[in-house]
Amino acid sequence: MVAAIRTIYEIGHEYLFKELVADAFNGTQMLLPHIKKLNLKFKFKRPYLFRGLEASELSDGTLKHICLVTVLPTPHPPEALILNEPEMSLHPDLIPHLAKLIANASKNSQIIVTSHSRELQA
Repeated sequence: MVAAIRTIYEIGHEYLFKELVADAFNGTQMLLPHIKKLNLKFKFKRPYLFRGLEASELSDGTLKHICLVTVLPTPHPPEALILNEPEMSLHPDLIPHLAKLIANASKNSQIIVTSHSRELQA
């Protein structure tokens, strides 16, 4: 994930990454003060909290969705991408956002998804 986020910033697409995070998490900001080689330190700033949360304070589902927001709208899409139950660990409110990410990514890549989520399959 670090290499992907670093690439996003180096090619100037950080605005898209930040927009997708804000859209998925209701105005949350992803603050990335330190991106070094393979080290990433970030803060997840929610509008209703006084301080940013570090990665160790986030749920597995939140971290997974951040990974999906990083990978799916990649500026260098692969020919094919396989996602095995991408909805696992996600809060149900994030499923529509995930579906939109997958639909947009499918414009540039063949996406194969396995899922038990009726909402994601719709």
